[in-house]
Amino acid sequence: MKVNNISFGKKIPVMTFQVQDMKRKTFVPVVMSEYDCRDTSDIDIVNSLRNKWIFAQSIADGMHIKNSGLDKNLESPFNFYVVNNPKGEIIGLCQTVQTGKDIDIFYIETKKKAYKYVGQSIIAALGKKLLDNNGGNIEISAAASSAKPFYIEKCGFKQVYRDKNMYNLEMNKEQIKGFISRVEEKTGAPILDVEG
Repeated sequence: MKVNNISFGKKIPVMTFQVQDMKRKTFVPVVMSEYDCRDTSDIDIVNSLRNKWIFAQSIADGMHIKNSGLDKNLESPFNFYVVNNPKGEIIGLCQTVQTGKDIDIFYIETKKKAYKYVGQSIIAALGKKLLDNNGGNIEISAAASSAKPFYIEKCGFKQVYRDKNMYNLEMNKEQIKGFISRVEEKTGAPILDVEG
């Protein structure tokens, strides 16, 4: 929203779910929000994580592209998601692009030593959002071989293509439905759309 040329950054809550706090060994409710990237303070927050998170710099660069309006020249604009714990700390980041009815996950990163099921819950929440909007598949166009166990064994993606150490993975509508159910069962709570 712009008022008198002053831009206000904003996280738009989109989904809620639970993750496991590994220190307390309890499940806590969290909110997944979408960054609108209208204010550079959103970018600064993600950019401040660059020394601690592998993909923070790449995600911040993508947010800058969206903030500058350059993504309007792209066939498929970027979307950015953040998961905050109850204290407001970032415990998960994700960058996607919508390609037709499909979602392609570019980057996903979590505080996996502090919280369990964040990555799986982000993917399940994206899947729920996709299905609620009559979407198609979730794709990972360039999954590194080190991420293959997470995507294939923990999430249930199917390998579509392989090029050296990179994998193209996919989860169709039926697989997404089953995955959402498994994540909700593991975390003991439904994944809910904030709007209803």
